[in-house]
Amino acid sequence: MQIQQLTLFPEKASFNPASFDSVSNNEIFVNLANSVYEAFFTKFLQIDITEFDITTRANMLNNLVIKTVEKNCTRNDFNFIPSLTFTRRGFFILNDEYLLFLKKHPISNIKTAQDDLIKAQNLYKHIVFLVYKVDVFWSSIDSIKLQYIKYGNILYEKNITNFVQSDGLSIRVPNIPINPSLPQFNIKVKDELIKKKDAK
Repeated sequence: MQIQQLTLFPEKASFNPASFDSVSNNEIFVNLANSVYEAFFTKFLQIDITEFDITTRANMLNNLVIKTVEKNCTRNDFNFIPSLTFTRRGFFILNDEYLLFLKKHPISNIKTAQDDLIKAQNLYKHIVFLVYKVDVFWSSIDSIKLQYIKYGNILYEKNITNFVQSDGLSIRVPNIPINPSLPQFNIKVKDELIKKKDAK
């Protein structure tokens, strides 16, 4: 297992959106978007998530996304680093210039010294987040974006949701069991009311 320590390296050049958004990276962006969809629709939605709280669901989904991206996108200029020293956080390195972190929207981390370095972009490479958002029912992916964030401000954003080739992927609404302790309502309309309405 490769372990990498993120270190302070303030001498790096300024983030260049045009360089990051180059045609040479387009294939990676397409593969990233499709990998998020694959992880969600073919893996995550096969799990009965009704037993888990939102934090657990988010961790499960992010682990599946990371593994799927690693499987589909790894190549010479895009490599997965499984963990940082003393953390569980894995990331990808693109073109030896960018660190790519995968996160479910909204981005939230436990405050640590390392997290402060990430938020301030005070690392030896630029940090870009691949941020994916699920709908309120956890039944679909609403958006997939690449974001360059500094001190909470989004300085660059690229929406790659439309890069997804979604053939064969379908939405499955989670099966939420009915709680028998709650009152159940059975609404019936009397035949007479229907006849009166039809007569009018």
